[in-house]
Parts: sequence; structure tokens; C-alpha cells
Amino acid sequence: MLKLLAPISAALALAPAKPEIISASGRDRRQPPSWYPNGPVAWARERGLEPEDVAEEPKQPAPALRSKATASWLRLVKDLDRRPTRDRARELIETRVPSEALDWLRDMIREEDWLALRLVGHDRTAEEIRERALWAARRWEAMHVPPTPPAAPGVPDETDDITPPAGPRPR
Repeated sequence: MLKLLAPISAALALAPAKPEIISASGRDRRQPPSWYPNGPVAWARERGLEPEDVAEEPKQPAPALRSKATASWLRLVKDLDRRPTRDRARELIETRVPSEALDWLRDMIREEDWLALRLVGHDRTAEEIRERALWAARRWEAMHVPPTPPAAPGVPDETDDITPPAGPRPR
């Protein structure tokens, strides 16, 4: 057995040095584990190493700032009724309705008809809100268009034909 051990030891001594093998955990042994609270310098000194010998921890980019979630339609309608948030809520709601419905929307806000605004956006997607707002605006315009007065029977209207009607003339 000793005869076999001597050549193996000699072969290993003459073999070139192998690169450092990374542990099964996948973590560089020169880096402190994630749970270690004191940082890489303390980690190195506790193990008798100089801090310069410890591989620098890769810098992670700062996380991107997430934008705030857009407020729901109902939240914006509630904010219209609050003095501090009224202007901002009005601006946000105006961006969500088509331009054809802005007159209706401004009239609803002026009259403080929160129920009509809630009904437009209750449990609906952005596209459905646009469609409902346009539908409500058309309905509102139809209700607010002043009726045209009928023309007097003997007075010709500009749209009437000037030629007399065909048939016998009344006496």
C-alpha cells in the first residue's frame, strides 16, 4: 500500500495547481454570506485576511423607482369632493375622458353630480369609461339643446321651399 501511495503523492506534488473550486453553494468563499451583519472587511479580518485580499462585492444597480399606481375612477371622483385634492383629481379625470365629453364632465363637476360620475366609471376598464363618458355626454347634450320653435304657419321659413305647393289653391 505504501508503494502505491508514494507515486501518487509525487504525481500530485508535480501537477500544476488547479483553479480554486467554488463550493457547492455557489458562493465565493472569500465573500461573507448574505446573513453576515458586519460586512466584508470584518469577515476578512476575522479569518486572518487583509481586507484588500477579499474580493469586492459586486455593486448592484439601484432599484428603479416605481411609479405610483394610477388612481381608480372612483377614488378620483371622491377626491373631487375634497378641497385639497380637487384640482389634481379634476386634471386626472379630464385626461381619461374623450375631448367630446369634456363639456359634460365639467358641468357634472360644477354641479357636483358625483353619482353621475360614479356610474360612468363604476367597475369598468379605461376603454369602457371613455365609451360611457361619451355616451353620457351625448345624452346630456340632447337634453340641453334648446328646442327650435316651430315656424308660424303663414310665415315662410328660410329652409322652406319658396315655390307654392302643388294642388288647388285654398279660398
